[in-house]
Amino acid sequence: LDIRNQHQVLRIVGELCRQDGLSAVMVIHDLSLALKFCDKFLLLRQGEVYREGGHEILDEQAFWDVYGVRARVARVGDHHVVLVED
Repeated sequence: LDIRNQHQVLRIVGELCRQDGLSAVMVIHDLSLALKFCDKFLLLRQGEVYREGGHEILDEQAFWDVYGVRARVARVGDHHVVLVED
């Protein structure tokens, strides 16, 4: 999906969950979108659970261990985004 439709779909899913007391499970590789729309995270490394929990599990060590990149979470306005270092 393009960026507009990604946000629209994820916003609708979030609204349905809040209104009806539901939970949604999604597999998403865009960590910035995940930070915006998800409350809980499950990181996998080589098919095993690496970490689970809230936003706090997404730190520099996790990005290195799971994805092999130097990255960090930064705040931009009201949002958190993942920045990958060169």
